[in-house]
Amino acid sequence: MNIYTAMKGKKIIKLIAIIGGGLVFIGGIVIGVTGYWPVARVGLAPITYGMFRENFTMADHFYRSNIKITGESDVIMDTKEVQRDLQRATMDALIEGILIDEELEKRYSETDLEQLIKNKTEGIDLQSKEMGKATGLMYGLTPGQFKELVLLPKAKQEILEGNITLQNGVFNDWLTEQKTAANVSVFVPALYWDGKGVQAR
Repeated sequence: MNIYTAMKGKKIIKLIAIIGGGLVFIGGIVIGVTGYWPVARVGLAPITYGMFRENFTMADHFYRSNIKITGESDVIMDTKEVQRDLQRATMDALIEGILIDEELEKRYSETDLEQLIKNKTEGIDLQSKEMGKATGLMYGLTPGQFKELVLLPKAKQEILEGNITLQNGVFNDWLTEQKTAANVSVFVPALYWDGKGVQAR
C-alpha cells in the first residue's frame, strides 16, 4: 500500500467518523425534542420524557385549577418544594401504571381486558361540549388526552383492584410488594428510587 492510498483510507475513515458522530448528535437532539428520551425504566419498560412531561403538566394544571376555584393564588405551586414533590408523585404514578398494566396482561386476555375497560368507561360522554370544557378547565387536556391520561389508567387500576379483592387480597398490599420487587431505575437527577418508591433529593 503506498502513502497516497494509506492517506486516502485515513481520510475516508475520518470522514465516516465525523458523519457518524453528527448523526448520533442529531439523533440525540431529535429524541430529546420529540420526548422519547427515557427518564426512568421499570424492568424493560421505559418511561420517556414525553410521558413524564405530559403527566406532570396535567397534574400541575389540575392542582392550580383547584386552588383558583377557592379564590386563592396558585403562587404556592411555583415553589421548589411543591414542584419537586409533584415531579416525585408523577414519576411514582407512572411506575405504578406500568406495574398495573403488566399484571393485567397476566390476568386477562387482550379481548377480555378491552371489554372490561369499555364497561368501566362507556357511561362517560367524551364528545359532549360540557366534557370538553371540563377537561380543558380542570386538567388542561382535550377529551382524547383526558381519556388516555386519566380515564384509562383509573379504569385499569379499578379493574385490578376488583380482581385482587375477589381473591381476598388487598390492592395496596399487592402494589407495595410489586414496587419492592420491581427493577426500577430513575434517570432524573432530582429524583431517585429508594427500593419502595420515588423520592425527591
